[in-house]
Order: sequence, then C-alpha cells, then structure tokens
Amino acid sequence: MTTLPPLSRRGLLRAVGAGSLLMTLGACRSAVDDSTPAAAASPRRGGTLTVAHGVDFTPSLLFAVSAMTLVPRLVFNTLTRYDEKLRPQPELAKSWQVAPDGKSITFTLRDDVTFHNGRKFTADDVIFAVQNLQNPVRAAQLRSTAAAVTAFEKRGDHEITLGLAHPVSNLFDLFEFMFIADKDSVEDAVAGKQLIGTGPYTFTGRNPGASLSFARNERYWQPGRPYLDKVEIRIIPQPDSLLSSLRTAQSQLS
Repeated sequence: MTTLPPLSRRGLLRAVGAGSLLMTLGACRSAVDDSTPAAAASPRRGGTLTVAHGVDFTPSLLFAVSAMTLVPRLVFNTLTRYDEKLRPQPELAKSWQVAPDGKSITFTLRDDVTFHNGRKFTADDVIFAVQNLQNPVRAAQLRSTAAAVTAFEKRGDHEITLGLAHPVSNLFDLFEFMFIADKDSVEDAVAGKQLIGTGPYTFTGRNPGASLSFARNERYWQPGRPYLDKVEIRIIPQPDSLLSSLRTAQSQLS
C-alpha cells in the first residue's frame, strides 16, 4: 500500500487551483482558438482540449489527493467545492447545516443527478464515499478526517446527517476531495478499467503511460455544461517535450 503525506494547506490550494483551471476552460470557452475578446468571452460548444501532463495517472491513488487531480475533476463531482477564497460552495449538496456543537452536519442533496451509467445519485452514495475514504487501502490523505464520521442518518434519498466523533476544523476539505463514485464499479476504477461518476465528462479510454480520453456527458445535471466535446490528456514526462507540445499547439494546457 502506498502511503501519502498529510495534505497541507498549500497542497490543498494547489489541488483546488489545478482542478478549477481545467474546469473553467472546459466550461467557459471552445477549444478552438479565437483572438478576439468578444469571442473569448462568449461560451461556444464544441472542440477538443488537449492537456499535456508530466505525471501519469495512477488508478490505485484515485481517491488520494495526488499530482493528477485533473482526472477525478473531469469524471466525478464532490458534495461541495471551494471558491477562490476557500469558501465552500454547493455542488452535489444543495445546502447544509452544521450543528451548534460542531458534531454533526446535515446535507440536502440534489435530486436531479445521475451517474454515467444512468443510476440515480442518492444519500447511499454519500455513505459509500465516506466509507471508501475510511478504507486504509485507499491511502487517502484525508482518511483521518473521514474517520471522524461515525454515524449516518438518512431521511429519504436526498437528505443525510453525518455524525462526528468531535468537531473537525478541516471538515470541508473532506467534502472538497471526496469524489462521488459509482459504488458498484469502484474496484474497476482503482484498477484503471472504467471510471463512472456524475461529472461533466465520461471516461472513454486510457493508454497507460501515454494518454487518457474523455467525452462530454450529455446528461450532465448542470444545464448546457460542459461546452467542450472532448478532453484529451497526453502524458509527457520529459519537460522539453512537454514545452514543445505547447509551443507547437499540440497541447493547449499543461
């Protein structure tokens, strides 16, 4: 089992920034370049974004916070997402309430979300996501935070209370990085065979050490999103080759 170091605040900012940058590009513009300010500001559907990355995706570390955060951000959603000031914002959770004593949090979940395989997202998926990070096999850097969740209370399919052993100062770090994966295929996910989430892109293929490919999720719960047809990630470990791919427009982002 691979053991990763604890997640620092600097590491958190870096990981949030990396995922947000890619998703902003995917949501706000076409991959087809246009030099005019008006065109750059107007969302347009279509195109393929090619990302050059120096580190290969390691499926066994999918649920750890690692160097390759782009893949899970494309395929999976989380309960909340930090904004640029590290304030939690709704994602799969519509709203939440922390108890006055800090020992529980109640989420109201979106009821219009489906996984890429068509299955509806429910409170059971939140329970599985927490227990998945509590599993030492996952090598999650936020495992100790997940371990503070000691009880689950469902009220229907879209409301759940998480009971905590004690108040947790970095609780929303957990919800920022707790990727909601299809529980029936999670072992295939950590083996790199298939990735099934609720996110804006579906996983379409992987050539280990070379590339990963993703296609727009046509049933994504955010109306009109994403704009890009495809995202391709090219693994280029040599710095000179990676820079060359950007200079020659073989890749648009690194």
